[in-house]
Amino acid sequence: MNRNQPIRDLEFSAEEEKAVRGFQFLTKKPIMVILNSDETRFAKKRSLTSEIEKTQRVIEFAGKFEMELSQLDEEEAMLFMEDMGIPESAYRRVTSLAYEILGYISFFTVGLTR
Repeated sequence: MNRNQPIRDLEFSAEEEKAVRGFQFLTKKPIMVILNSDETRFAKKRSLTSEIEKTQRVIEFAGKFEMELSQLDEEEAMLFMEDMGIPESAYRRVTSLAYEILGYISFFTVGLTR
């Protein structure tokens, strides 16, 4: 810990892991990088995102596209995303990545009424 490295990048023995488990070190938390690109540069920074992906998970989106997308109905939004080469909305991608990084899963339960 004295090497100025994030705790998430350090190797701990079982005893060391047990010793730090009770602390909520910020540098032990997982990281995801969200890259908000200008619409003219969207999906054209592969070298940048590839470099970031070497150490962190990254999502790129164009905020202006996402703003426009939020104002469309579902059918128009699908066509817009197809035209722009956007596989899914940033909202869905960020949510999916957050769940993945944190190891979360969702359960939906439904009660039946009689």
